[in-house]
Amino acid sequence: MKARIQTRIAPTALLYNLENKRSYEVAQICSEEGVHPVQLDTMSAVYSVGYLCGYKGFTGEIMNCEIPQSEALVFSGVERQTMNTILDRLRESKNTVDLKCVVTDTNKAWALGALVAELEKEHKMMHGVQS
Repeated sequence: MKARIQTRIAPTALLYNLENKRSYEVAQICSEEGVHPVQLDTMSAVYSVGYLCGYKGFTGEIMNCEIPQSEALVFSGVERQTMNTILDRLRESKNTVDLKCVVTDTNKAWALGALVAELEKEHKMMHGVQS
């Protein structure tokens, strides 16, 4: 039987479309908790989540997708306790981000814009907002 060796990816947080000052403050909290922040603007929406997080096998191929204007925070390779600490600190500093998620085997192949658009839909459904 062959052993499957999984390469552990460095804990990463994609900070999508955060305003400059907020982006800096969120990045600082992530860094202090040992999570590498990657600050992204809307031009990054066309790249796969896996590529942006540094997963092997993902290239910088441009994908066709929406270009959402919402802010989002996407965690990859971050342990639950660390993620909860970051989210608590963001709440305390009044730097919360409404749209957030964890990278999965499924969504890492998605364009970041498609993932953020899906998060927008879920957020609206959960909060009873009509489109």
